[in-house]
Amino acid sequence: MENTMRQWLEIVLAVCLMMAGLHGVARAELPALTTASVPASEATLTYMNRDVVVFRASLAGVTPEKRVKRAERRLADHERTGDTEVVGQVPIAISTQQGIGITLNDTFLFTLLPEDRDPEDGRPLSALADGVVVALKDALAARHAQADPANLIKGLLFAGLALAAIALAVLLLMRLRHWLAIRLQRQVLHRLEANMPWLSYLAQVLERLVQILVALVCIALGYLWVTYALAQFPLTRPFGDQLGNFLLGLLGNMAMGVVRALPDLITLAIILLITRALTQSVKALFDAVQEGRVQLPGLYRETVGATRRLVNIAIWALGITFAYPHIPGSQSDVFKGLSVLFGFMLTLGSAGVVNQLMSGMTLVYSRALRKGDLVQIGETMGVVEEVGTLSTRVLNLYNEVITIPNSVVMSNQIRNYSRQEEGQGVMVGCKVTIGYDTPWRQVEAMLLNAAKGTPGLRNTPPPCVLQRALSDFYVEYELMVTLADTKARPFVLTRLHAEVQDEFNRYGVQIMSPNFRGQPDGGAVVVPQEDWYKAPAAPPSRPVIPE
Repeated sequence: MENTMRQWLEIVLAVCLMMAGLHGVARAELPALTTASVPASEATLTYMNRDVVVFRASLAGVTPEKRVKRAERRLADHERTGDTEVVGQVPIAISTQQGIGITLNDTFLFTLLPEDRDPEDGRPLSALADGVVVALKDALAARHAQADPANLIKGLLFAGLALAAIALAVLLLMRLRHWLAIRLQRQVLHRLEANMPWLSYLAQVLERLVQILVALVCIALGYLWVTYALAQFPLTRPFGDQLGNFLLGLLGNMAMGVVRALPDLITLAIILLITRALTQSVKALFDAVQEGRVQLPGLYRETVGATRRLVNIAIWALGITFAYPHIPGSQSDVFKGLSVLFGFMLTLGSAGVVNQLMSGMTLVYSRALRKGDLVQIGETMGVVEEVGTLSTRVLNLYNEVITIPNSVVMSNQIRNYSRQEEGQGVMVGCKVTIGYDTPWRQVEAMLLNAAKGTPGLRNTPPPCVLQRALSDFYVEYELMVTLADTKARPFVLTRLHAEVQDEFNRYGVQIMSPNFRGQPDGGAVVVPQEDWYKAPAAPPSRPVIPE
């Protein structure tokens, strides 16, 4: 039985020393009597891990360290005798030094000198002696209690019960974490069906936060158990008290920090509320402008979104500027260092970003593009899906989304086929080159007939035919038509080209660009006057008289 209790005692003592070393509370090694020097001129006498007295002066040439060692030997001799313990005080006079001697039964332990008092302690030497007597009696009582097997069994039982309670709490926490994870997964799957895929990332973040919180709670429970278990044994009770005092002091400091920070936190809350109220007011104003209920000079529907973002950024920047001095810890060196590091990183990486931002602002405020416009940027043609801060997205004919950096957009020519759609409409051309032997009136009539048979074109303004160039071997004609829907441009042009081919085939006219190396055998390539109005061309109501 004694061997088992001794083994348990050794385990508990090892835990005590480990925790005491972590918090800087252990001053020496076991067994029961140890010494630790606080600076070189001081030495502390400890017994049963309890401070008894601090020697600060030499006595008849004996240093404080040697005085401690003498007291240790005398206490150890008394411990071996096992006599009853009566602690007393006697006045001492050694040479010119006056002091008070501390005795244990009939054994003289050590002497207290006036110089042993703390320089900041104004109490008389007798008060110091009374405190030393109380501390020594407490240590001796702890030694007797530690030697009682009943106290050891009681401490082990309470520590075991506390450990079982902690284990049960940890098990419940793990089950709670598992239940929360399942709930989050169900919510994510439900929301994903509602087209909210970003919730999966939020669920992962929340799950990690729950894991961290559970781990912190488990560590706190373990700390409380160690504190409680150390307090169950007289030998290790000082370590438990120090761990508990450390925790209480930490919580007290945190609470006092919160109390001291309350004025700043209230100020931060007020600034946040004012900033949010301003942003809400700005949002309501710009929503009214976008809906057409309010008109502001120089502000258009296309620029409302960008202007609102800029104004919100300015408001929040001012709010952060006013709130920065009131953020707890903002004046610390760590906070200042992070601010400098963030500014340095922003300076290094902002060159390209600023270029894209300025290009995006130029695009927005020049109103060159807007959502839903059919545009051609460089070699990319498609419908604008979004004009963003850094890039522009275009959906092309193949249903591909093409992202173009705003700086690239600004460096290319932009053709907007939708901007004039609400007015006169957007015109497109169909070019053909026909030889000089085909009457131009016939070509013009065939092109106009092809336009009439093409759906998706406006009648106003009516189609027209231009002779763009008189080349060496052929005439270049261009049929100009107006689209009813600019987004259907590729399909309308395809149908128009088909109608032109059918019309020319119907009248036997070849669509080609002839080239000659010499004069044709038939003579000059001209159209006789009688063929000027070949079908489908029609002569005018008044005959043309040649000069």
